[in-house]
Amino acid sequence: MSYEQLRGFIQNLKSWIPLAFPVIAMDEVQRRQIIPYQKPPASTKPPNVIVYSESSESIENIKKTLSNVLNVQRYTIYPLNLSQMSTSPWLNQASLVVVAGNVPASLIPRLQTYVTQANGKLLCICSDLIQTFLPDFQASENVADNSATTFSYSTWKNITLTRNARTYWKKSHGDEDDSNLCDKITNTTLNDYKLDVKVLSTDESILLATTPQGGKMLFSQVHLEGSSKTSHHLDLTQDATRLDILKDLLSTHLGLQCGQVMVEPEYTPGYLLGTKQAKQDFLDLLKDDGGGGDALKIDGNVYKFCKSKDTERMEKPSSNFSPIFADVESDSFKEDVYLKHLKTQKIGKALVHSKVMTSSMVWINALPGDGLAVVAYLQTRGVGRGGNTWLSPEGCAMYSVQLHIPLDSILGQHLPLLQIIVTLATVSGICAKPGLEKLDLRLKWPNDIYAGSGIKIGGAVVTSSSMNGVATCCPGVGVNLFNREPTTCVNEMIDELNRVAGTDVAPISFEEYFALTFTEMERLIDMVQSGRLEEVLELYYDFWLHSNARVTVLTPDGTKKPATILGIDEYGYLRMKDDNGDEFVVEHDGNSFDMLSGLIAPKV
Repeated sequence: MSYEQLRGFIQNLKSWIPLAFPVIAMDEVQRRQIIPYQKPPASTKPPNVIVYSESSESIENIKKTLSNVLNVQRYTIYPLNLSQMSTSPWLNQASLVVVAGNVPASLIPRLQTYVTQANGKLLCICSDLIQTFLPDFQASENVADNSATTFSYSTWKNITLTRNARTYWKKSHGDEDDSNLCDKITNTTLNDYKLDVKVLSTDESILLATTPQGGKMLFSQVHLEGSSKTSHHLDLTQDATRLDILKDLLSTHLGLQCGQVMVEPEYTPGYLLGTKQAKQDFLDLLKDDGGGGDALKIDGNVYKFCKSKDTERMEKPSSNFSPIFADVESDSFKEDVYLKHLKTQKIGKALVHSKVMTSSMVWINALPGDGLAVVAYLQTRGVGRGGNTWLSPEGCAMYSVQLHIPLDSILGQHLPLLQIIVTLATVSGICAKPGLEKLDLRLKWPNDIYAGSGIKIGGAVVTSSSMNGVATCCPGVGVNLFNREPTTCVNEMIDELNRVAGTDVAPISFEEYFALTFTEMERLIDMVQSGRLEEVLELYYDFWLHSNARVTVLTPDGTKKPATILGIDEYGYLRMKDDNGDEFVVEHDGNSFDMLSGLIAPKV
């Protein structure tokens, strides 16, 4: 059950305990003093790659191929359908848009805007878009579908790949210098502009078009993404060459970071850490929940709790088998440092750590324990909002925690506040460290963590279920701690703060970060449960980005209206005021790119 789905359910619980939370307007809050953090804009390009095709097969082929050539710790691949392409605010949030096959006429203006106004990078594979942008090219259908064609590109000579039946050739083919063709594009909705068009391969199989402002379109008339309908004329040994060519095109001409073919890292054992009493309480609970055994089998995954004596005969860790040692010290997580900084009664007292796991969210939903935390250094299948991939590069601090919240408690009746609390705990916990009070960490509603006003460095996702009057909530948070890519990280911010302020604050270790965050999370939850929501909101406004922000809201009847953000209500939803002075509450539409570009006013 998502937090959006819980909204209606929670409304029915409001009558259980009458509450009257004071609503805090952000204008009433004195902002903390910060030292602004700045980083060159070139290093802050959103790491999103958008994929669109009317063919589900093409989408899967493109995703697989891009995963093999792009730096997988730099980019997240988002397949979007036509409705999402037409409405989601991706125009300024994409490093690359990949289109395969035919494109509906309704989508063409958006793609033109992306290239000409947002200076975007567009890769078109066997697409009719080539005729839209390059009208001097005409269609030819004199070859069999998915037949083989031989061409040369750069240092690759006489390469054989497949192409569609419909290909496009310049009308004046052979009459001009193909190395520098120039076509004027006329668009009634945009100013006239010129494209510098270069032929990158023989027989015009690959073309590059560049706008004066730097937008780029790469047109491929061969299946660089691969095709399951390979012609018998095609030498399958050239598949590796296909990937090498695509990698060169993406890096040399579109400026993307490419890497070696991704090999899934080896999985590592887990370790049960924490205080002696908390670990014993967890193991006792495990016996009760697991039928008295030492292994849990959930959703095809096995979590086996082992002792040091089991090392020799232990099965190797894998994506679905996770041995967890209860009496062995981890060589990658300093338990003593963690416990030194941890000041909680429950959250994080028992902690399971593994250097490499599938997903901390998968583990935390399988293991029992109120306050149990799961910490990873590298996730192979991290899960983000809406089931999207969560980038998990080395140096990113990732955790999930399990919280049992009575539904008849204050927080239990206002569960959507939890995503506000966990992101606030992250930034507030870090800035509570002496010397970091002015660190420019900020919050973007509802669940993003920013360095300064424009660089995303983290985010949260929360899952929940309920039984017997108790909600089991599992927040998962990832924050760039040591990794300066794909955007920036907390410790790079600390280095910059030291340089500007003349201080000498040490970097935050993984162990200290988790301890500070869990300590602050428990403090904030206790404050809400004791009726001190007002103080929590004051602290939240101290970090957030939206003071008097102007946004456009989609109303229930489908119209749009401008409004000003006032603050958040007791459920964590945005309070707004339109230009007529009327106040209302909005929620977001769940898009993955910019929450404030997709605000929805719920029906009254």
